[in-house]
Amino acid sequence: MSRDTECHRCAGTELSPVSREITLLIENSRISADDRQYLEPIKDQVSALLKRQAADQTWQERILTKGGTVLKEIGAGINMTKMVQLDSDSIGYFKPFAGLEHSVSRSFGQKNAEQPIHEAAAWQLAKQLGPEYTQMVSPCIIREVGGQWGSVSFGQTGTSTHRAGIRSISELPKDQVDNLAFFDAVIRQQDRHEGNFLVDNRGLVAIDHGFSFSNNRDYMNYSKIQAYRASARPELTQQEFQLLVRITGSSNCLGLKDVIGEERAKALQTRAQNMLKTGRIPLP
Repeated sequence: MSRDTECHRCAGTELSPVSREITLLIENSRISADDRQYLEPIKDQVSALLKRQAADQTWQERILTKGGTVLKEIGAGINMTKMVQLDSDSIGYFKPFAGLEHSVSRSFGQKNAEQPIHEAAAWQLAKQLGPEYTQMVSPCIIREVGGQWGSVSFGQTGTSTHRAGIRSISELPKDQVDNLAFFDAVIRQQDRHEGNFLVDNRGLVAIDHGFSFSNNRDYMNYSKIQAYRASARPELTQQEFQLLVRITGSSNCLGLKDVIGEERAKALQTRAQNMLKTGRIPLP
């Protein structure tokens, strides 16, 4: 399935009752007590994200809104993840707010319920940056599945570089490596280890953005892609300069300010300003 973005304006009717005010959703008896506990402090961020999803919905997002039968719980990663069947016969991965592992979140400077928001926010930013990024970043939305709230992303084909027999990042498509390094530098992806990007016949697929949009002094585990480009070819392209100018000149951080919060949006714009000044991709 192609990952090219094809945006459409729509009313977001598939998200009903998601399109209602988030405060009413929290009070809805279908929402679990655990979800209510996590949603209450971030209801404004969730509401802002739902509005963005409904206002500028891609064909990928329309698929992600439909269906959602839980097939099984899988053990990948530190958080609870459920494989779900979408109406299009596509497979999605659902990470509920109530199934998050908290000690690791705190070590990264992330609040308990922010990971699903950041997963979906990364996709929203990719849409703003252009098709080079939507072709690479896994589509993701916030929605309700079986009475629980969380992020739903596409199940991606592909495998790790190790299993694919790739011994060095230099063997991966250069343009995609450079684009992902730029993306990681902008969102300050804190944990881009080899399990958080895949390779298939289309190239790189970036997954797992829960530990992103970090503040600039928060703990950084690793971003292998960014570290490679910062050493091999750190100079920004003209297109990257233009994207950074858009980010720094946007009063609402390309629509993300209300989604990721003012502090994280300011940190993102500070990173963009620093890259404009140096003309280079920084080391993570």
